[in-house]
Amino acid sequence: MKEVFKDNGIYPYHFMYDTGLVEELSDLIFRKSRRAGQRAGGLADWLDRVVEHIVRRPGTFLWEEMKLDASDAFAKDGAGTEALKMFFEALKNVPANRRKKIHLAGHSTGAVLFAQLLDTLKNYEIQFDTCSLLAPACTVDLYHKTYLRRLEKKHKLRIGQMAIYNLKDQLEQDDAVGSKLVYRKSLLYLVSNAFERVKERPLLGMEKFKGHLKTSENGPVIYYSNGVSGNKTRSKSHGGFDNDPHTMNHLLRTVIGRAPKRPFTQKDLV
Repeated sequence: MKEVFKDNGIYPYHFMYDTGLVEELSDLIFRKSRRAGQRAGGLADWLDRVVEHIVRRPGTFLWEEMKLDASDAFAKDGAGTEALKMFFEALKNVPANRRKKIHLAGHSTGAVLFAQLLDTLKNYEIQFDTCSLLAPACTVDLYHKTYLRRLEKKHKLRIGQMAIYNLKDQLEQDDAVGSKLVYRKSLLYLVSNAFERVKERPLLGMEKFKGHLKTSENGPVIYYSNGVSGNKTRSKSHGGFDNDPHTMNHLLRTVIGRAPKRPFTQKDLV
């Protein structure tokens, strides 16, 4: 993957990426699944609801701890904030015709991290040329308060264009956390139904809640994967976007503004 970025002129300081696979949550589900199966009698939908009930308290604690970590990283005096401030101050001394474009790209909980970044640096005169989110796990409310306002140009910090790559709802329901023996829907379903304080909290990464989204004339554009066709994304699962050549090549083309010299292959993304 690094070789493809290098061949296309992309360097770490202007490509920010967060996988957000939240292995801790999968481990939690595995530990609770046997107890859930005994209660549910093996019926799929019942089992999912029982799992949601059993993991709600510990899962909510873990989930909120993860969001707090993101908040701490880009708090007013956080290490991430200080590092970015130094970077942007140094960038001011670079002649305009030599400045690099800045892009954000994040998967799952990366959307929570970037939301905090945008909020903390809102008074800086910064342009993020693109923002690409893969199956974002942030709430729709958080998106409205952070991403949307930057797309609407209501702060000095702005986002030029924004793309979101999501699964069709049927794929979300066909996905699994851990395995089909554990939780028979995607991680986002589990977060929405069990880990947020309000059950069925609308999440940005779920087609189910697309009617809740407000947009601006600058976007975002949302691409929905059906897993089999389309040239933007063909991910089959929540965790599959960054392993899908169609998704990654479209994202790469968005960042560099042209067809990549060396596109991603499946081998690059294993």
